[in-house]
Amino acid sequence: MTFLTRTHSQIPDSFSPGADDIVDTTAQQGNGQILIGGGFNFVTGEQRTHVARVDVSGKLDTNFNPALVAFSVKCLAVQPDGKLLIGGSFYSVDEQPRQNLARINADGSLDGSFAPSWSGTNNSINCFALQADGKILVGGEFWMNQDGYNYQYLVRFNPNGSLDTNFTPWPTGRVLSIALQPDGKIVVGGSFNELGGEHRNYLGRVNPNGTLDTNFTATADGLVYSLAVQADGKILVGGSFGSLAGQSRLNIGRLNPDGTLDVIFNPGASNGTYSTINSMIIQSDGKILVGGYFTSLAGQTRTNLGRLNSDGKLDLSFDSVAIGWDGWIPEIASLALQADGKILVGGYFSTLGGQARTNIARLMNTTPGMQNLSIAGSAITWLRGGSFPEVWRTTFEVSTNGTNWVLLGEGTRTMGGWQLAGVYIPPNSAIRAHGFVVGGSGNGSTWFVETTRPALVGGEFQPGGFSFRLIGSPGQIVAVEASTDLINWTPQRTNTLTNGLGLFTDTNPGSFATRYYRARSL
Repeated sequence: MTFLTRTHSQIPDSFSPGADDIVDTTAQQGNGQILIGGGFNFVTGEQRTHVARVDVSGKLDTNFNPALVAFSVKCLAVQPDGKLLIGGSFYSVDEQPRQNLARINADGSLDGSFAPSWSGTNNSINCFALQADGKILVGGEFWMNQDGYNYQYLVRFNPNGSLDTNFTPWPTGRVLSIALQPDGKIVVGGSFNELGGEHRNYLGRVNPNGTLDTNFTATADGLVYSLAVQADGKILVGGSFGSLAGQSRLNIGRLNPDGTLDVIFNPGASNGTYSTINSMIIQSDGKILVGGYFTSLAGQTRTNLGRLNSDGKLDLSFDSVAIGWDGWIPEIASLALQADGKILVGGYFSTLGGQARTNIARLMNTTPGMQNLSIAGSAITWLRGGSFPEVWRTTFEVSTNGTNWVLLGEGTRTMGGWQLAGVYIPPNSAIRAHGFVVGGSGNGSTWFVETTRPALVGGEFQPGGFSFRLIGSPGQIVAVEASTDLINWTPQRTNTLTNGLGLFTDTNPGSFATRYYRARSL
């Protein structure tokens, strides 16, 4: 086959934990550790039933073993408090009965306080979405009965695990993917033909209260496996279909925020017979990683994995081939971007990028990631670009001691990133930003990335002058300004904090009866 001799522009790094069966999802915790879920029974040669945790090098965390009795784990969610949601098809966790949905503590032990009440037939949970208010959207293939009412395929739980009985969108078939919009609306994809009591084939959108958004009428003619919302509000749709919003689209397309088709975006993915898009990940620079089962993407040869530019044209700089064992069909089931922009790839394959890897691997990215967290007056700005993962929601926190954090509010989109304006930031405070990302099979898993801007501190007198020490992040740019009245400020010098340290010295402070200084992060 021709793809066996192609040049791989992306080859895996040394990360190679190995799993003995399909890897359906991965997620990264705040400390960098990587969660793996799927249909496997062994990871790194040691027994782990369908869920495991490894460090950034791929070494197994031997202390983490929730011990599922299961068929598979399809989705994972890392909550801001560090607790983990797992969903799939299982019967018990940590020797306690739990059906298809459970929450575990960061150490792998079962969270006994979270015990959703299922009283019907439950086949599988396919996807999660965590709302801003802490409520948990769950999609899959299940029926449940509570208080004499049936709930099916898409439900919402309160943070304590109780069912939100006011949320009743009632799709008539499997839910395979959920995408949350910043306005709280919920895009749903799967195998249904009705949603909210009205005809909707495979795709629809509901309001935050669960009622159908009747203004969103786009449908597909085949299964919708994957959904992702771009920074501009446009909606990526992937799956196994031939048309989207009434026009020809081969397994991948894009909708405008109002549900009309984006006619410019038409890459297409195929292998001549059955093909599908399982996972789509958006980078901060707008490029789109695509994984599934295909041999061509945007009209050119790509084997199960590729990357698109924001206009839908193929990114020619990215090419890494996934190959299966003899007689077995390879497939990319799961994609995820680490906080540093490296690409986690899960699925069913024996080789990726010309290197032996068993169902999970990690690729270096072709472009660096860029970010800057800054404060100007009463506004915090978090700029993100390059290969870092796109985030769909942000929160900002402040701390005066680096340990206790207070929520300031949620960010809003701005050019190149996010901003929170009109907040009071105490002097010498540290700022932390959380950005929430999605990934995995069907984009059904979720976690968060974070960055911190340390407090700027200083102050030491020396003979003949005054030195102001600056401490911050490596490479951080800081402007030092001076004033005699705390009203009018004069720039003195701009400093780049090499290794996170800098020094400003005023060699002639005696020229002023009184002089004040301030350091401002740019």
